[in-house]
Amino acid sequence: MKHYLTLLLLFIGFYCLGQNVSNNITSNTIKGVVLDEENMPVIGANILVKGEKSGTITDLDGRFKISAPVKSIVLITYIGSKTKEVTVGENSDIKIILEQDTKVMDEIVVVGYGTQKKVNLTGSISAISATDIEGTASIDVVNSLAGRAPGVRVSQYSSEPGSYDTNMDIRGFGTPLYIIDGVERSKEEFSRLSAYEIQDVSILKDASAAIYGVKAANGVVLITTKTGSASKPKVNYNGRWGTQNVTAYPEKANGLQYAELWNENTINALLISPTYFSKKEDMIATLKYNPDYIAKLKSGEIASTDYLGLIFKNYSTQQQHSISIDGGSETTKYFVTAGYYGDQGLYKSGSLSSDKYNFRFSFTTKLSESVKLNANIGFINTLKDSPYSDLMSIFKPAISAIPMEGPYANDNPNYLSSYTNSYMNPLAMVDQNISGFQKYDEKFLQTNFELAWAVPYLKGLNAKA
Repeated sequence: MKHYLTLLLLFIGFYCLGQNVSNNITSNTIKGVVLDEENMPVIGANILVKGEKSGTITDLDGRFKISAPVKSIVLITYIGSKTKEVTVGENSDIKIILEQDTKVMDEIVVVGYGTQKKVNLTGSISAISATDIEGTASIDVVNSLAGRAPGVRVSQYSSEPGSYDTNMDIRGFGTPLYIIDGVERSKEEFSRLSAYEIQDVSILKDASAAIYGVKAANGVVLITTKTGSASKPKVNYNGRWGTQNVTAYPEKANGLQYAELWNENTINALLISPTYFSKKEDMIATLKYNPDYIAKLKSGEIASTDYLGLIFKNYSTQQQHSISIDGGSETTKYFVTAGYYGDQGLYKSGSLSSDKYNFRFSFTTKLSESVKLNANIGFINTLKDSPYSDLMSIFKPAISAIPMEGPYANDNPNYLSSYTNSYMNPLAMVDQNISGFQKYDEKFLQTNFELAWAVPYLKGLNAKA
């Protein structure tokens, strides 16, 4: 009896302790207003409880309401302003003043006619830094812009190595104009740049792109590549190696499931047809897979084939390397970089691979106090090796194959079997020696030589050729 009494007292003690803890972390409804340095309401500021997923935004009057535990921290963020942290106390109505982030506003942004500070911008321009671009491990640099700028939509149609099949538009319009170091280039050239040779990317929208004329109707993407700096020679190396795999394949029926479902479908079709069977045995005799065949499938005497497993590896590898040297003096600056990106496909046959080589040389020197020579040379070489058929043409017969039909004739690996359906044997389609192959070798050369003259006595006026 004493043991039961002791357990009861312990239970009551833990319950009271739990109630006390629960009361200590009760939530408090916080209301407040967010203002700028001029006491004007900040519309659309983000209000987030630190460490929690709950959040809200300020309304047209800058006001907000959010539920947060006492002593928790509420984060207030807004573009162009410093992040503010407020500790939740007993006061349920708070006033928050956001300060302008002068560091962000002083950033230099490339525009159609030169550069400007963000604080002086009046047009709709978005800037993407080199750090943002380098943080994305993608062979197609266009993918690095996804989610980086408002109004920019990036759609990747294929992740096949070397496909570069990514579309980009600004505010839902067509293909924008691409300008690399002041020269109009194609989207293909931009896609194949190395992330480590790009200094920054500016997205020009609406009237900001008007300087480029009618070609800029869909917006402009301005790309500036890296140049040298007045410093001692610096060597930088960036390397990345990783693996990639398919997230999930469609679940495919094995041989037994396929046969049973086929028979079930046949029976359902016969039940609604005018055909009459006086005996159950007569109906079973019309089925494609008889009981003896089903029994062999159950026992494993007739094996099932996983065609997806025969064709695709569990993972493939990709690697990226970049090395650069930059330096110079006040009069002469240089930057040299070379990069490689290798992407292996998922085919077990090894018939799909892609390689990309990048090289860029930038040189700037002052010929006199007012004359400067700029040289920028870029070279890109992309290689792709693939079967004659594309990925979907191979995947469709692999997922549609009858699992009881083996890939080899008479189980001899030297001879591939033919299918009863209209599709080709997918093992033959991924073998370049049987179905043929496609090889791509694309080269792009980007050259830019510029002679700039700063007109004397007219500050800011430059003549370039």
